[in-house]
Amino acid sequence: MPVDLPQLDLTLCRERQQRLLGALEAAQADRAILTRPEHVQYFTGFRPHHLMTAAICVDANGCLLVAPNEEPLRHAATRVTTFQAQWLCTLRQDQEIAAAAALKDTLGSAMTSRLGIEGS
Repeated sequence: MPVDLPQLDLTLCRERQQRLLGALEAAQADRAILTRPEHVQYFTGFRPHHLMTAAICVDANGCLLVAPNEEPLRHAATRVTTFQAQWLCTLRQDQEIAAAAALKDTLGSAMTSRLGIEGS
């Protein structure tokens, strides 16, 4: 029998996205791209399996979630795109590249003069 694990409140995830937009505006940045699993979960409520990659792009158009394989059932993203994280039963070793390509394809030719990224 599956156990229901605690989930983040999606309304609060959307509020966090709005606060991030405020920080981007203050920094005069057009968008932010985040890839750390804890940041993806914090802003969307979706946490990928620990062997899979996900990313988000937050800008004035909302939050774009790049998810592995299929759209998650529960998330606070405005839009979702997916990438193939595995072939048959084999995980891809280039998931980060595949996620970045899916993000690029979805954003298209949208111009960004200043981009916010995570760092340590």
